Amino acid sequence: MHAWSARAGYRFPREVIAGAVRWYLRYGLPYSDVEELLAGHGVTVDGVTIDRWVQTCAEARRGRASRLVLCCRGRVGVGQ
Repeated sequence: MHAWSARAGYRFPREVIAGAVRWYLRYGLPYSDVEELLAGHGVTVDGVTIDRWVQTCAEARRGRASRLVLCCRGRVGVGQ
């Protein structure tokens, strides 16, 4: 188990959690499909757990994305 996962109270490695959240957010998969994908990789997890991961990680990603937009505002010229 990774140190990040153990300290944060997560049972699964960071890569598993990030992969599940990525599949859900990027491809718009329902939790049941994400469960099946993880099961195909030998990870048994419930849809409620995936929902908690998405809620936690999406909030963190949203915060980073908004800081990036604020940081880059006015610096990127598209079509110039």
